[in-house]
Amino acid sequence: MASTYRSATFANSYRGLQPWFTATGLRNHALRFRSLGQSGDPRPAEDFLLASRIRREDARVLASTRPYFTDTGLTTVSLLGSDTVGPCRAGSLPLPESLPLQARLEKVLTQRRSRRRFSGGSTDLAHIATLLRATAGRTGHGRVALSGGGEVVMPYYTAPSGGGLRPIAVYVAPLRVEGLGTDILRYDDRNDVLVPLARSADARQLLDTCLSPPDLDHLHEAAAVVLFVGRPWRTMRKYGERGVRFLLLEAGAMAEHLHLSVEALGLASVACGSLCDDEVHRIVGLDGLYELLVHVVVVGCRPDGEGATPPGPQQAAPRGGGQR
Repeated sequence: MASTYRSATFANSYRGLQPWFTATGLRNHALRFRSLGQSGDPRPAEDFLLASRIRREDARVLASTRPYFTDTGLTTVSLLGSDTVGPCRAGSLPLPESLPLQARLEKVLTQRRSRRRFSGGSTDLAHIATLLRATAGRTGHGRVALSGGGEVVMPYYTAPSGGGLRPIAVYVAPLRVEGLGTDILRYDDRNDVLVPLARSADARQLLDTCLSPPDLDHLHEAAAVVLFVGRPWRTMRKYGERGVRFLLLEAGAMAEHLHLSVEALGLASVACGSLCDDEVHRIVGLDGLYELLVHVVVVGCRPDGEGATPPGPQQAAPRGGGQR
């Protein structure tokens, strides 16, 4: 063990410069980022870290955030989510009652695991509805007075959002969900329904976008894939480059709500970083700039004997209130 520690310390204490890798056109992540400052290669990730810092002297921050506190800005924010209605509203699918999430927070926090073994069994729409509401559902509302008179209603959500701008949309790709086919659907939190995409997309196509054989194995046995789709310009318009940080933080908070709810229901989930972004964009109909894939979570049923059995629909709790 001591020799392992020594090797690890040595490997992380020195940087090497191997210029011949650039000459052959190969420069992997480890070589590239262990040679910081030694190459003229573009470094967009580092540029983002620098560009998204907030600085006291940056007058653009005040200039871009101030309009959001006017009557017009507050009214606009209160209407966010209306864009999910669109031409496909006629085919929207109402969701059933939520199942109770009555597990103790301490229990789900300590027992949550990234579970890659799925039984290949199916779940039902009540489970999906419960997970969607826990991830991105509305939990209430508040009223904000306008300086010109009147007020607007601001919705509350399960996860925090920078400026309340809600740049993350949640898509469900059902693979084995009773009551659903395999068409990818978008969750419309404003109306609490699933909305079909403008162009039909089969969830099974997502399997062909996976680069990792181990990930593909458990995708084949999963019940559903949850896609977190970001709309970065919604936050960048207010916060500039900093808005991308807020978007990623929000996606992480929503994903954690999903994982904890999966644990409470006795299901299994794992984050997946192996789907090729551009291929997913083509399948779902995203442009990759104004709307793009941010994160993926795979959900499935646990193999027999692993953990609790998910509650059945007969235990459904009333929708709304604390059950959301």
